[in-house]
Amino acid sequence: MLDLLKNKPFLFYWLAGVFVYTTQFAFEFTVSLYVFDLTGSAAIFGAILGSVLIPRLLLTPLGGIIVDRYNRKFILVVSALAGVCVLCVFGLIYGIRGDLSIPLLFALVILLEATGIVFMNANLAILPSIVGSERLGAANSLRVLYSELSFLIGPLLGSVLYAFTGFGASLLSVAICFGLGCVCVLMIRVPKAEETNFSVAEKPASTLEDTSPELAESVELPEKTGWLTEFREGVQVLRLDKHLLFIAVVAPFILNFFNVPVFDLVLLFFVRGTLELSAINYGIFTALQSGLSIIVALLAGKFYTNQRAGTYVKYFSIAVALSLGFIAVSILIAPAVGKLTPLIITLAGCCCISALIGLFSIASNTIIQQRVPDKKLGRVMSLNRMASLTAIPLGNSLFGVLVSTFGLLASACIACVGVLSIFFLYRMFKLTTNSANSLTNDSANSLSDS
Repeated sequence: MLDLLKNKPFLFYWLAGVFVYTTQFAFEFTVSLYVFDLTGSAAIFGAILGSVLIPRLLLTPLGGIIVDRYNRKFILVVSALAGVCVLCVFGLIYGIRGDLSIPLLFALVILLEATGIVFMNANLAILPSIVGSERLGAANSLRVLYSELSFLIGPLLGSVLYAFTGFGASLLSVAICFGLGCVCVLMIRVPKAEETNFSVAEKPASTLEDTSPELAESVELPEKTGWLTEFREGVQVLRLDKHLLFIAVVAPFILNFFNVPVFDLVLLFFVRGTLELSAINYGIFTALQSGLSIIVALLAGKFYTNQRAGTYVKYFSIAVALSLGFIAVSILIAPAVGKLTPLIITLAGCCCISALIGLFSIASNTIIQQRVPDKKLGRVMSLNRMASLTAIPLGNSLFGVLVSTFGLLASACIACVGVLSIFFLYRMFKLTTNSANSLTNDSANSLSDS
């Protein structure tokens, strides 16, 4: 798997992802610290996090169409430069004013999210052109690895910058990191033969093994179609394949709706509020959580690759729900046992959740990239991201109210039940393990080869 990093185009792709993801995580972390110190309100913080719903609803499907129509490397460069400009402008505004008001924070979060959406759509869609279909499993494994490494570095970087330089200087500093990602994107060399989208007839036979006749017939696109028509064609791909619909849309939406607010809201107010960790210690806690989750994911990866992927898709939500239960238990016992034991239990639960979701991400992205014709890959991936990303602000908005109204323990318990519903919906969709396995055989094989 690591031999892929000897491929220079993929190496620069990987480094670009490290820098951009690190910037995103550092930015989100500094914003959370700033809003917590500024207001101390879970409802306001949830509303700010929920504001990203606006660009996600408007730009995620549009971004998928854009990356299918235009040069994906160019889109990566432009979106990265736009992110640098947004961070620099608001950093300067902070320097002039001495603070950022709540409306300005809303604007900052929305604008940076807009640039990130376009970047991430192009980032996912360009990968098959860089490594080829046969190495997608290994490439997606490394992509999840750089995401985890960025989550390790980003919060730690954000907490140090925030503690020693303040919020405005933090914005300018992470802008530099974003700029390094842009430089790496410029260094990516995509083979010319791969720059243009290819048809289903050019896909490897194994990729089309389980494709339905209706889907195969609908692959070829007219030379020019309207954007709305192209968006509907992406929806049609998922409508014709209920297994792909569940893996690409239903499961990610529910998972992010209930799980992400636990990390964004519940943990922040529990660890910083109840356990009274400082900004730097909270950054160390988050980085340690990410580092341990990488180790857990690598250890679990051997077990995972020896299993059929359909089995994992069916049961992973149970394991995530149990891990969320660890966090709920730590909140429950914190008043009676002090700070250290709840902190350790919370850390264990977070590591397990991150590892489980990382494995699911590897499987689901590989399935989508191998199964969907390249001419429609951008918009199908955008639908996947739309489901994943719109769930987060909706969940954060709801959990901001839940935390303020019912407290941390009730919110964590609700998250457990919500994630567990994925398993029961899997059964309601009448998806069998065997049929799901037939969907993922190629993905499982490529993962085991890596």
